[in-house]
Amino acid sequence: MCPAMFAFPDKLKRHLQIKHSDVVKSYSCHICSLTSPYLTNIKRHIQKHHETDNKKKKVICEDCGKSFATQKSLEYKIHMAYHQADKFSCECQILFDNRKQKVHHMQVVHLKELLGCDKCLYMCMDPSQLINHEKNIHQVEKPKQVFICDICGAEYKSAGSLKEHKERKHYPKVEECPHCMKEMPAIDIKRHIRKNHTDSGICNVCGVQAKCLKKHMKAAHTPKHLAKYKCEFCDKGFPYKAGLDRHRMNNHLKLRPYKCRYGCESAFNDSSNRNQHEKKIHGVTFNAKNNNIDDIKAE
Repeated sequence: MCPAMFAFPDKLKRHLQIKHSDVVKSYSCHICSLTSPYLTNIKRHIQKHHETDNKKKKVICEDCGKSFATQKSLEYKIHMAYHQADKFSCECQILFDNRKQKVHHMQVVHLKELLGCDKCLYMCMDPSQLINHEKNIHQVEKPKQVFICDICGAEYKSAGSLKEHKERKHYPKVEECPHCMKEMPAIDIKRHIRKNHTDSGICNVCGVQAKCLKKHMKAAHTPKHLAKYKCEFCDKGFPYKAGLDRHRMNNHLKLRPYKCRYGCESAFNDSSNRNQHEKKIHGVTFNAKNNNIDDIKAE
């Protein structure tokens, strides 16, 4: 005996027909050949596969009968392009390997209804789609402009950077900082002043008028044991390497490497003292670009 139980008589009746009867009633789709013993399956099938297609696809291709949602869709455009290619002939005398090649050639070269990639057979309607395709598939990027120095070949990303490079490396105009007398390329003067001399004021520890309070505090009031640069000849320490070098040169090595550039016998332990000497004795700080030693000696 069958143990199956049902809540509704029609379910029981259908069960008896399918499981316990020699003749089973079958339902079939009136559009295609699908069959099923259950009517609900056939209804669901029609709703899913036939009614939806008929509602969405309203444009019918006159050449083959295939339906599309709209004439504006890329699917429809490409489909019709194939039919056009079959009827189209040109005088380019190209032997195509396949149908898609002919479609691509016809659209890109002749009809120009679709946009085509020049590296493959991809076609689309919108320029942005073509740009994305080339970037993602072929990794095509707009070449970056490079600015090359015609003297040394150095490369830079901007014209401004190239100009700065030339002014610093090839045509250096040397100027003297009005605060510390330090010489440097003219292009660096503003940056130097901003970095080193914009914090002027009176020190609240010793009362000195400092051109740069931050540097003064570090140089004059840093305890010796905390100084970064230690002298190997004595117990002194300095917060800056330049201070250590100057101390060693003046007090231990007794060197005078900075000679007067006007040709006199004067020599100094640092460039600022040399510059002050040139300005005081010779009238102006020496500039190799503007001064000629032979002319000076001749005078």
